[in-house]
Amino acid sequence: MKKFVFYLSLVLSALLAMNIVQILATRPAPLTEYSLGYLAGQAILLLLFVALAILYWRKMKTPREDGIRS
Repeated sequence: MKKFVFYLSLVLSALLAMNIVQILATRPAPLTEYSLGYLAGQAILLLLFVALAILYWRKMKTPREDGIRS
């Protein structure tokens, strides 16, 4: 389950990062109030999924008490 959550959050983070880059790169006009809110929401979700991936990556790396990695 830990690996599934890790890889899912990793994929979602990559998709969100590509979406943010696309918005910033292909936007010829200044961002409107609504597009800034959308961009801020995407950035918050990106940070959330990156933090989740790091958390589960650290849990997967630490060995259990019996010395076996989960």
